[in-house]
Amino acid sequence: MALLNDFHRRVNSGLHCALTTEREGPDASLGVDSRGHDVAAGVYMLVRVAFIIQASQTALLVVAWIGTITAVMAALIATQQDDIKRILAYSTLSQLGYMVMAVGLASNDAAMFHLFTHAFFKALLFLAAGSIIVMLHHEQDIWKMGGLRRRLSDHFFDFRCGRAGVDRLSAVQRIFQ
Repeated sequence: MALLNDFHRRVNSGLHCALTTEREGPDASLGVDSRGHDVAAGVYMLVRVAFIIQASQTALLVVAWIGTITAVMAALIATQQDDIKRILAYSTLSQLGYMVMAVGLASNDAAMFHLFTHAFFKALLFLAAGSIIVMLHHEQDIWKMGGLRRRLSDHFFDFRCGRAGVDRLSAVQRIFQ
């Protein structure tokens, strides 16, 4: 029941479409939207009712596989995108799949730690992406963004910090916690 409640909103338009289409606008503040909060709240809810899920090996297996398939599918879709915000949105969806997978593997602490740290680093990435889009006169195609390291060095550093956090560099996570 808890798992169905978690995926209730996303089933109507498809898990891979609901989160990514809402984050397409040029505004940097779209990194903090209602759909993203709903999805993160779903992971939190899964952790809160994990004691029910952990009572059944079948339920754990189902939750772990749903998380695994979501993580892999979203990561593969992200590799085929040209829009910088869509890439970040699919990356977010992939990371949420890892969190759901952690709940299915009965590792609630890992799921909550990942949820907490991921929120900060992904917010940094979305804000940096929004800033880059504005600086490039609302261009969102990554293939037209070459040479940003020299032209927008501050934004390049912001992106590197956010990317290091998403890559799970523990020293970077300790700095921002």
